[in-house]
Amino acid sequence: TPLVTYYNLIDQSSEYPMMKVMGKIGYDTWTLGNHEFNYGLPTLNRIIKDAKANNINVLSANIYKDDNTNFVEPYYIKSFDVNGKTIKVGVIGMTTKTVPSWEDAAHYKGLKFNDLVDEAKKWVPKLRKEGADIVIVAAHSG
Repeated sequence: TPLVTYYNLIDQSSEYPMMKVMGKIGYDTWTLGNHEFNYGLPTLNRIIKDAKANNINVLSANIYKDDNTNFVEPYYIKSFDVNGKTIKVGVIGMTTKTVPSWEDAAHYKGLKFNDLVDEAKKWVPKLRKEGADIVIVAAHSG
């Protein structure tokens, strides 16, 4: 869209408007998808910074840096009071592993995208161990 083009290519110093809007309407989680890599990592890192500034958790459990650490947070756990009882909900972010087949390699340099199912098998037990009563996967699978 013209708005995306403007903020990704022309005005790269202003706060990214989508993150501001998402923060204002109460989003607390955003999972990376394939289109987040369309303009390369410098642009994506700016958008991630703006998301965090608007109290939005940026998640993807299956994107790793070359040093095998997660590119962004893999999950978070949020507590809710339901009729006087605390319920913990774990949210795991997952991104399509096919980003490398769609994007220019320069746009995701230093990152690898693991299989979503394999990563879910890894992370769900960790969230359960940390007390999550419910686990939700927020996935952008292409």
